[in-house]
Amino acid sequence: QATGGPPARLEHRDAEVRHFAAARALKQLAERGDAHAVASCIRLLYHGDLDVRNAAIKGLSHVVERGHEETIREVSKALEQEDASIRETGVQAFLVLAERGNHQVTDQLCSCLEHPEADTRNAAIRILSQVVEQGDEHAIAAAARRLEHESGDVRKAALKCLMRIAPVGDRNAVDAVMSRLRHASADVRESALKGLAKVVIRSEERTFASVRQLAEHPSWEVREAATKALGSIVVRGDEHGIRAAGAMLEDPVAAVRLAAANVFSQVTSPGDALALAVVKCRLEHRDTEVRKAATRALTKVAERGDAAAIGAVGSCLEHEDIKVRQHVNRALKVIGGLDDPTVLEAVTQRLEHGRAEVRNTAL
Repeated sequence: QATGGPPARLEHRDAEVRHFAAARALKQLAERGDAHAVASCIRLLYHGDLDVRNAAIKGLSHVVERGHEETIREVSKALEQEDASIRETGVQAFLVLAERGNHQVTDQLCSCLEHPEADTRNAAIRILSQVVEQGDEHAIAAAARRLEHESGDVRKAALKCLMRIAPVGDRNAVDAVMSRLRHASADVRESALKGLAKVVIRSEERTFASVRQLAEHPSWEVREAATKALGSIVVRGDEHGIRAAGAMLEDPVAAVRLAAANVFSQVTSPGDALALAVVKCRLEHRDTEVRKAATRALTKVAERGDAAAIGAVGSCLEHEDIKVRQHVNRALKVIGGLDDPTVLEAVTQRLEHGRAEVRNTAL
């Protein structure tokens, strides 16, 4: 009779009565596992009043042992309700019920990442970070699978979840995200790129090797994703990253070359001597499209008015191929401008050149 009273009063209109019934009476009177008390608390998880539901969660924390599978199964039914507030209550209840590392709870919470309501997704992320250990392989795999979801909101939630449960550099998280760079969907690859920036240790050798391998993939979409990934996985000035970006300027597909040109702004600092040398040699490439990409890349690595860059590029005004000279002209306009004294000097020097075609280009 005594233990039957507190659960009934969990839905009392008076907040202090609810608090007393949940936080004190149940704790003192009901034994752990008391079937009547447990059933009453679970029933009240579906109550229309949020305060009553919160009182029921407190009550559950006093009458159920953590990890009790039958109770977890019953509470998980709340996650299937149409009412968003009841779903969130179910998620909150897992916090008092779940043992760390419980795969059943992990899977239930990860399924909530797919819910259309943002509140439910965010609640699941918050609770997941508290009921799984950092680096939990099962949880990371479950969250990473949602990176392939058709909904952008779900993919975003999966990224947020990975950031909470995977420490930076976690191998399972890095491998899970890297594998999505091969995905057929551009949206999934984009989500993987965003995730990679959050989970990698920059310039880590194994990750770089994996990205370089993807840069040779038969699919140009995968090569494009790998090229963009360079900006997330190396520190500025990293020699391997700069040379890899330079190599991708020669890719046969325009989208990949564009990605390579743009990524220079992430892998170098303006005025970087190695980057300038890497780009300059592509200004003389036999392929016109490669030269175009190099011209664009030059704008990312050279500071406006950079005398060293202007001097290095200016020497290409003497190239035998007129198309190379034309691309150099465009590059000089971008990094120096028509009124820049260093550009004017580089051009006027060629007015006295022995070959007429060089003089014409300078004019």
